[in-house]
Amino acid sequence: ASLRPLAGGRRTVAEPFSPISIIENTARYFETHNVKFEIENSNDVDKLIGHKEDLATALLNLFSNSVFWLQDSDVDVPKVRTYVEARSSEEASIFVEDNGPGVPEEFAESIFDIRFTLKDDGTGLGLNIAQESLARSGGKLLFHPEFEHGARFEIRFPRHKEASA
Repeated sequence: ASLRPLAGGRRTVAEPFSPISIIENTARYFETHNVKFEIENSNDVDKLIGHKEDLATALLNLFSNSVFWLQDSDVDVPKVRTYVEARSSEEASIFVEDNGPGVPEEFAESIFDIRFTLKDDGTGLGLNIAQESLARSGGKLLFHPEFEHGARFEIRFPRHKEASA
C-alpha cells in the first residue's frame, strides 16, 4: 500500500533546477539543531529536471529523521553529509548519510511501510511521503542497509540534458 497525499491538483511543467541550492535551502531549516551539514557535488551535476518541491519534500523528511536520531542517540559530533553524483547522462544520485545509530537490520525491509516507525511519537508516514513525492518527478528513494556508519539513503532523480545546437 502507498499513500498518495500529494496526488491531485494541477502540476506545472517539469523544469530544470540546481540540486545543490535545494539541498542548501532545505538544510537551513536545521541550523539551530547543532548538527553539521556537509554538502558536496562531486562531479558537477548542475541541473536536475522535475519539480524542485518534490525533492525538497523528500530531503526535509530525510534531514528531519537524521537530526532526530542524531540528537536522540547523543552522537558526539553529529553530522549529515549530502552529496550529488552522476549515475548516467539520464540520472543523478543524491546521497544523504548521517553518523547516527542507523536502522537496525531487522527493520530495514519495513522502513518505507505506512505506519512503520521506531519513534515513540512517530506517525510512520514520513519515508512513504518522501517516496511518493519523488515518484511524482520520476525519482526514487532507496535505503542502503550495508552502510555501517549510520544511515544512508539515496535519491535517484532525472538529470536535465542541455539541448545541443
